[in-house]
Amino acid sequence: MKSLNINNIKRKSKYNLKSYLILFPLVFLFVSIYLYIENKPTTVTAIQFVLSKKNKEVIYETFDIYLENIGEEYSSVIKEKLQQVQFQEKERFNFVDSQKEADIVLKIGKGEKPLFKEFLLPVGHIYWIKDSVKSSDLESGKYRILMNEDSYSKYSEFLLSNYSDMNIEKSNQLLNDLENEDCSCVGLIRNSE
Repeated sequence: MKSLNINNIKRKSKYNLKSYLILFPLVFLFVSIYLYIENKPTTVTAIQFVLSKKNKEVIYETFDIYLENIGEEYSSVIKEKLQQVQFQEKERFNFVDSQKEADIVLKIGKGEKPLFKEFLLPVGHIYWIKDSVKSSDLESGKYRILMNEDSYSKYSEFLLSNYSDMNIEKSNQLLNDLENEDCSCVGLIRNSE
């Protein structure tokens, strides 16, 4: 008969503390270099945050805002929405009466990055045959501008404050008024109308 001899052999592991102590800094270095190449500003900020011994306190600044001739309706909506932004009873935005005191100035302008856009479409009656109507024609007062009651109350103050030559009128029956052949009129409506 054959006998089987099983010995419990202990294998020596090749665990070497020196190799791990060298490996960790190398891995950290290569990961840091990769992150630096991929996203430099974030990586620099993160490293400065970790290595700094300063107090890790977040400063919640309040910004002063000046609203320059944007109309009463828009300014009231902006004030209402921005006054809701606060942290632990400290407001994020404060509204000032002078442009010199302001950190941020909101004004009406063309070619700037807008915070808000709204379009009014010029319309006529279905049988209204004219050449094209240009923005400059509307701004110069060449046409009477008719708006329904809702649009008139919302936009007339803003339009007249920025385009003083415009001739804007409120119309209870916009479609009927545009049908009148004697009227040199253009209706201004919103997309939703």
